[in-house]
Amino acid sequence: MMKKLLILFIVFPVVVFSQTPRKHYYNNTGWLMYFGNHKITNRIGLHLEAQLRRSEFVAAPKQLLLRGGINIYTGDKSFFTAGYAYIETYPYGDLPSPITFPEHRIWEQFQVKTNLSRIEMISRFRLEQRYVYSPVYDKVENKYEVGKDVYTNRFRLLTRFSLPINGKEIKDKVFYISAYDELFVNFGKMLARMSSIKTALMLH
Repeated sequence: MMKKLLILFIVFPVVVFSQTPRKHYYNNTGWLMYFGNHKITNRIGLHLEAQLRRSEFVAAPKQLLLRGGINIYTGDKSFFTAGYAYIETYPYGDLPSPITFPEHRIWEQFQVKTNLSRIEMISRFRLEQRYVYSPVYDKVENKYEVGKDVYTNRFRLLTRFSLPINGKEIKDKVFYISAYDELFVNFGKMLARMSSIKTALMLH
């Protein structure tokens, strides 16, 4: 059985803090995101995802993300996923990358859904093995070029709350509003931590 795809468009300001405490950088971005979970059997399914992230609201390219995986369902409200993602990052904003560069990811996750009366809570635990080809400067050619891949690991913990607007539960053709917070922890060769909160109006 195929679950309908979710299309989400979101525009929000992103604030980047530099090492200089008094100077802030602002990026206005627009994301067009496409998700699909397709059940092949009661236990196995496909996850398909594409994200077109734009800078200056929608005027300039920011990032392209393509992600796919295999879902293994452990019940009606939980499943494991393993898959691959390709990311291409473009120069954008007040602190741009000098050139476009790619990233490859292998990822594994566990997701579980809990209903709190009308509120739906999603908890997602994800591990990522990342191969990032960050730009490097070639002194001979006097230009930037895509560097060798740098391997890092990242753990992600997401909690999302969703409230249906025109129905009692979230299902096909029901509008709902969501708020979520996600923690990112890099480990291995790099260690960093960040979190963000976003709200969105979705059609499921």
